[in-house]
Amino acid sequence: MNQAIKKATDTLTIKYDKSTQLQGITGSNNQEIAPCIYEEISYVKSLNQFIIKQQGLYGILDEGGSIIVETKYPMIGTKYYVGNILEEGYYIQTEEGLGRINRSGKIIVEPKYNEINSKENNFYETETWSYDSLKVIYNADGQKLEQNFNMLNEGYLYKRVNNRGIGRIHELYNKKLELINDKVKMNYNSHYCHGYMQVTTAEKEGKSYFGFVDRQGKIITKELYDKVSDFTKDGLAIVVKDGKMGAINSKEEVIIPFMYDRISDFENGFALVFKNKLWGAFDNRGKQVLPTEYEALSKNYGEGFIYIIGEEVGFVDSNNHRYQLTTKDEAETFFYYDSEGNKASISNLDQAYPFLDKGMVACYNNKEGLINTLGEVIVPVKYDQISTTILGGIGYVKKGDFWAIINELGEVVTDFKYDLIGFLAPGYCVGKIGNKCTLLSSKGEVSENIFDYIGDKDEVGVFWDFGLHYNAYVPVSSFDFSTILNAKKFKNIHSLEINKDKLYFMTNLGYVDTNGSITEVINPILSPKQATNLIEDKIPLIIEDSGIVSLKNKIGKIPKLLLDEMYYVYYVEVHQKELLNTMLHYESSFLIGFTGAMMEWALYRVKDVAEERINFNAYLQRIQSLYIASFNFDYLTDEYDWYGGFNEFIVENITDAKEANKLEYLSVLDYYVYKLCRFKIVSNSARKIGLNATEMFSLVRASLPKKYQTLFEEWAYDVLERAKPHCFTSIKDFYTKNIPYDQRMDQLVPREFYFDKEYKWDRLENEKRIKAYLKQASIKENPYINHKELERNPISLFADQ
Repeated sequence: MNQAIKKATDTLTIKYDKSTQLQGITGSNNQEIAPCIYEEISYVKSLNQFIIKQQGLYGILDEGGSIIVETKYPMIGTKYYVGNILEEGYYIQTEEGLGRINRSGKIIVEPKYNEINSKENNFYETETWSYDSLKVIYNADGQKLEQNFNMLNEGYLYKRVNNRGIGRIHELYNKKLELINDKVKMNYNSHYCHGYMQVTTAEKEGKSYFGFVDRQGKIITKELYDKVSDFTKDGLAIVVKDGKMGAINSKEEVIIPFMYDRISDFENGFALVFKNKLWGAFDNRGKQVLPTEYEALSKNYGEGFIYIIGEEVGFVDSNNHRYQLTTKDEAETFFYYDSEGNKASISNLDQAYPFLDKGMVACYNNKEGLINTLGEVIVPVKYDQISTTILGGIGYVKKGDFWAIINELGEVVTDFKYDLIGFLAPGYCVGKIGNKCTLLSSKGEVSENIFDYIGDKDEVGVFWDFGLHYNAYVPVSSFDFSTILNAKKFKNIHSLEINKDKLYFMTNLGYVDTNGSITEVINPILSPKQATNLIEDKIPLIIEDSGIVSLKNKIGKIPKLLLDEMYYVYYVEVHQKELLNTMLHYESSFLIGFTGAMMEWALYRVKDVAEERINFNAYLQRIQSLYIASFNFDYLTDEYDWYGGFNEFIVENITDAKEANKLEYLSVLDYYVYKLCRFKIVSNSARKIGLNATEMFSLVRASLPKKYQTLFEEWAYDVLERAKPHCFTSIKDFYTKNIPYDQRMDQLVPREFYFDKEYKWDRLENEKRIKAYLKQASIKENPYINHKELERNPISLFADQ
């Protein structure tokens, strides 16, 4: 057959004519919807439309093959950041800049901006990167507003004008662009909240005073306040006057008098007040329900507060009646009782204070145990100390000088042998004996001595902050939680990583899963364990024939500007200006693969030292991940925060200056690629990769003797020339923080293309080689690849009809 196809939907198929290498669309019963006249076609599922490419320009077809947008734009893309678009449509790009069109092809934002950012689902705010540029605003219908408008929330706008009295003020406009106020000034905190917005109402002797306006722009406050906070759903705002805090309602009636040093936000109808180092409470009607006599008070969770006065800790209701957690049956059950033996009018203990998980500490005769929300004992009250709760089925208890683990049934599952135990995550603890720590679960020990000693003598695994105002456990170090430990002080911390689907613990052995097993994905720096399936890509013939493999001479002098990321851009714009200008015209997908190919030149340049001194396969994995990313950016992961280079252990064991020099160089390159992957491709827009590829070219070239610099340059320019008919675009890419790069129309380039001068470009052959590349067993063990995304969203390839 002279055609290949790939399914777009159950009834729509993209077909590929092998003789012309052009694409078209067919419907049910093989009915032609669009002839094979397009260089590229991509189906947009969310819009049920097709992006088409013809003679290097892009347009749009509907599902019936009708032209919605002629092929006239150098770029059309659908990828966007969540919350950053107002209508169903596309980003477009011309020589002047970026814009937007809706699904009908109507221009919503003219294509001439560097940034397009939506605000509060009402307007697009645009800007160009020039010194005198002004932000231009468009609404969702494509109406262009005056250039000096600024956006607020809920569809409100303002613009700066010079006016009498307070000098430079702002004009406030509603959604209909009607002027509703010209006597106030917006400030950093100005936005509508529960019907009102805080504004600057006056400026005297260099000091600003604040008040509020309603949705009609009417100023609702007459007093001048030092500070204000937003109105709450109760219709109240905490404000400061003459240095003291109080609260007002929307009629500016005083709800809490101006006499307090601190006032908490209203929650469940109550706010805490603080004066003379003591706490009290008001309700939202202005009644003081608790006098300011408590050393500490919790939030009100609906029925009352937890309080502290001296050594007394208990529950106080909104009538200022106090209760203590005690037992009436010799530690069989516990509840809150007052001094006369009356039970608090709550049905469950968590109505007084929410449980973290299962269990709350109860004390009797200087011993501790845990009770449930009904006050029933779930861990006997017989231990010297006990964990604050059962967290994920695990807790810990102390007898004498040592600690042990208990499960959710209160059963002791380890010996009392640990100096300290702390929660690490729900279901997991870490126990310290001497200077080593062990991973513990509700079944006991998981792995022995896998953690370095963490923190000081009183800290292990987790630092608990279980105060009366908040309750939380904070891991020592993780991506999803903040830490209150000083990272500079505790340099030997190994981190708990709480990933989306699984917990991993980073140890000296690599990454240990929650069963204590080394995972397939191992730490390429610290782990002595090698991957089961090594990458076995042969050294490209062009590199081997060049004589570059394991050159014995020292690494050439790397320009200092290339060793400081602050000056990367300056260096290439000055010293590689022509090449940079060329690179910025190529598709990002090609450039990422090209960067991987240049990385191979660098790696094999120092192969002898790298194989002996470091995890050589880890470098190959990094390069492999670049090729994989060139097929789909989402195939990269950012879950593992490591790179494969030089570490202190290696430094200490190298005496040969040439070897050290080579590995330092390789480390610089790998760290550069690490940042490229993690912060440009995965976490950012993947734009301006041409700049990064030019920087990599400069880093690789600088390390070579002049003879080999020429060979490397000839190879690089040959690759660019051969890729030009397929991956070169008419416009240069530029960086924009609000618009991600859309890879869907980029060409797929196999690894072989970069190293074979005689490689004949053929779409189906390319896809065949890429399909084989993705089947390598080594990919399953690559820590830099998002394996779930690779499985969930495979590349759509043509198949013979």
